Amino acid sequence: MTRAQEIGMTSLAITDHGSLSGHREFYRIAKEKGIKPILGIEGYITNDRTDQRAPDVRDGLLDLVYNHIIVLAKNKNGLENLNKLNEIAWTEGFFKKPRFDYEVLERYSDGLIVLSGCLSGALAKAIEAEELAEAKRIIEWHKRVFKDDYYIEIMPHNPPEVNRQLLELADKYDVTPIITPDCHHAHTGQKEIQELKLILNSYANKIQKDATYDKSKKHDNLMDRLEYLYGERQISFANFDIHLLSDEEMRAAMVEQGIDREDMYQATHEVSDKIEDYGIQDHLDLLPVQYQNPDAELKELALAGLEKRGVLSDEYIARLDEELEVIKSKNFGPYFLVVRSMIAWAKKEGIMVGPGRGSAAGSLLCYALEITDIDPIQHGLLFFRFINPDRNDFPDIDTDIQDSRRD
Repeated sequence: MTRAQEIGMTSLAITDHGSLSGHREFYRIAKEKGIKPILGIEGYITNDRTDQRAPDVRDGLLDLVYNHIIVLAKNKNGLENLNKLNEIAWTEGFFKKPRFDYEVLERYSDGLIVLSGCLSGALAKAIEAEELAEAKRIIEWHKRVFKDDYYIEIMPHNPPEVNRQLLELADKYDVTPIITPDCHHAHTGQKEIQELKLILNSYANKIQKDATYDKSKKHDNLMDRLEYLYGERQISFANFDIHLLSDEEMRAAMVEQGIDREDMYQATHEVSDKIEDYGIQDHLDLLPVQYQNPDAELKELALAGLEKRGVLSDEYIARLDEELEVIKSKNFGPYFLVVRSMIAWAKKEGIMVGPGRGSAAGSLLCYALEITDIDPIQHGLLFFRFINPDRNDFPDIDTDIQDSRRD
């Protein structure tokens, strides 16, 4: 966001691969910086989300396990549909990646903007396969479903010939082209770190035969050193600019390809203008039960729990009172009652539950409520590692539940 401010951007979109988990933080920081947040995803789309044929039995570039596609939420309803789309991708379509198909995309199309995707998009693959009839079918399907909210994506990192063919298709079928950059880090100084992470992320990257670390040190430039050590890696960003590109950098990259069209830059403003505020709220009470007097109920259950465990002594009561006072001051009582209810029900149903781990084991209240089975006084465990009085986040209670009956 700081980089976006520096280069004069007024809007920014987040399109993580297959995940919406960055949305809330992105939205919050964009608002703080005065930048319009556009919430989206780089999704994995397939013809049939139930199709789990292995890659080696599929038929060419038009029959891949998945293609990439960019989906952006225009408004609150669009964001709800985007959430639903991705939920189905993870619960019904997961194979290699969380996938949705065209049937699901059409069902939840309201309030969404779709971009054709990168070189791994279905349209780019149709071009690569020289199947222009398939390219036409893809474009016409998206135009029917999304009308003017469908854009053909041009990227500075694409080969020039692919960009030219994408623009020809956009003009031929009256679809607005839009320019987008691939973005993996903020500025050029982070490129080497990104490359290191990319190497660490792939089990297939092996050090070149006969390469040694001592010889690699002869290369002053880290990228040259990585090239010497890992010359045959699956994927590399060494020859791509994947920081957050400025308008000037994008224009220069496209002019270098011989492409100088203003409409694809204006389309970025057009998309931004379509985006309404999502009205995302913080600090909502999302607990499923409303308790009349949670603190009194919590103390009554905890004292009964200490008695049941045979540790109802002055030392234990004093520690319990101290914990309850902190929990009361933070209004965490209902949270503990909900977790206690969930775990008690699981045990009643014969579903195996672990004894507790992590910092929750330092809470006598958790022990008294049978959320954990570890006596923190006996083992010298600290409550304040579990709940920091200076923070207001709900504490993490890590619970192992029998995986075969977890649902």
